[in-house]
Amino acid sequence: MSSSTIESRLRACGLLLVERPAACPTSPTPREAFHLAVGFTTSPSERIPKRSPDAVERTTQAWLSHARSTGVIAEDDDTLLVAAAIDGPWLRVRLPRPAFSLAPLADPQGDIELTTRSHSGDRVCAISTDDGEYWIISEPCPPEDPWA
Repeated sequence: MSSSTIESRLRACGLLLVERPAACPTSPTPREAFHLAVGFTTSPSERIPKRSPDAVERTTQAWLSHARSTGVIAEDDDTLLVAAAIDGPWLRVRLPRPAFSLAPLADPQGDIELTTRSHSGDRVCAISTDDGEYWIISEPCPPEDPWA
């Protein structure tokens, strides 16, 4: 998916693109955060059956709850986000109030792939689709190894 398509879909969700940083000074990168979120040892914090009524809205609210409670979304409702393309840049977005939906990010099969991280880089909160379920994954990021 092209960056202009992703940005258009983010706007359709009601998210405000605050800036597109050239590079974030801290890790994890979008690729590192994605692999952390969907790694073999990762367990979802919450699972929502894709075929359940209002599944996307329930997934949006579950992601929002986990991301807020873990500090992935800052007090001013900003977060860093990458959708659909793990090689894309982090996009700084502001969440609207009172409500929004991540439905415009779904692909034709209804799958949603979204990774967000805190500004400090210490947490990620992601949505992934696996085995007919939306998974909300909330994980701490390991600190960078100063000896590496």
